[in-house]
Parts: sequence; structure tokens; C-alpha cells
Amino acid sequence: MLINKKIVLLLIIFFAIAIIIFIYFYNKPDIINNAAHKNEAEESQPVKIENQLTNQEKRINDIEEFESAKVQKDFAQCNEIKDIYTSDLCFKQIALDLSDNSGCAYIENKQEQKMCSFIIYKRKALEDKKVDPCYELKDQNLIDRCVKQVVEANFCSTEECFNDFLQNKANYDTDKDGLTDNQEIYIYFTDSNIIDTDGDGYSDGDEVRAGYNPNGEGEL
Repeated sequence: MLINKKIVLLLIIFFAIAIIIFIYFYNKPDIINNAAHKNEAEESQPVKIENQLTNQEKRINDIEEFESAKVQKDFAQCNEIKDIYTSDLCFKQIALDLSDNSGCAYIENKQEQKMCSFIIYKRKALEDKKVDPCYELKDQNLIDRCVKQVVEANFCSTEECFNDFLQNKANYDTDKDGLTDNQEIYIYFTDSNIIDTDGDGYSDGDEVRAGYNPNGEGEL
């Protein structure tokens, strides 16, 4: 009976050891995989940091190129900028600084490209006190907007006046001296923005109607 108890005890111990060994080898692949994943994660960490540093270096290079391009007023340097937004900003900044519409054409964002051209041509129209530069724009809405702002700034401020200008721009009289702009520019060679071009006290229109030269002494 004692022998049977020993045999049973040995069998229990044997089966316990067998179960422990089975459990160990059953879970061993997971242990190996976890260790492998841990090693891969540790190995990939330097690469991730390296990529972050590379992106940071790119941003720094873009900023340096942008600042240099602005100083040099060089469109070619804007092409070296990798970030599209910064590149567009570079082209726009230089184009506006130089009042050079050719730079606007390089802008990738079409809306920004149109606004760049709008600002340049409107600025020129305001400086010249003529709406002609506005018609260089390709977008009809921008043309109308440009003309309206230039007319309101230089000629009149009412909607009625603006509508009258659009309908009769070929015969518009900017300085209200009785001569159309076309007559002053192409026939009498007077200044369409000044009522009395030669400063003799008589308006250009009054002199022409009286038969005198509005741009100097003597008769027409």
C-alpha cells in the first residue's frame, strides 16, 4: 500500500513537471516574438528621430531660402523651397515688391495667383489714375472689382458715377474739363487728370472751344 502511494506521488510529480514543460514551450513563441518586436522598436527609434531631424532641417532650409530670396528679389530661389505654401508666399512677396506680375504666374495656389495679379494691376491703375491696367486681369470679376475701386478712388464715389463710367468709359472725362480722356491724350496731348494743363487760368475744354491751344500759348 505504501508502494502504491509512492507511485501515485511520483506520477503526480511527473505529470506536474510535464504540464509545466508543456506550458513553457507553448508560450515560448510569444516570448520570442515579444522580444523581437521590442528589439525592432528599439532599432526603429533612431530612424524615426533621424526622419524628424531631416524634416526640421528641410523647414530651416526653406526659411533660409525664403529670407534670402526676399533680400535678393530672386524668383529662382523661390523654386528651391520645398514647402508649397512657403514657395507661393515667396513668389507673391517678391512679385509685389517688384510690381512684377510674371512672378504671380509661378504661384501654385490659383486663388492666390489671381489675387497677386489683382494687387499689382490695381496698384498700377491707382498710380496712373487710369483703369487700363485693370483690363490686363483675366478674371472678369476681378476686372470689375479693380475698375470700381480705381474709379471710386480717383474719379467719383457714387454707384451712379461708376455705372456711367462703365457704360461710357471711351468718352469719360476724368478731370471734368469738357474734353474726354481720349481727346486729351490722343488729340490735344493734355493731362486728362488736370483741368488746366498749361496753368494759364483757363480750363482745357474752354481753350479748345475758344480755338486756343490748351497745352501752351497760341491758337490751335
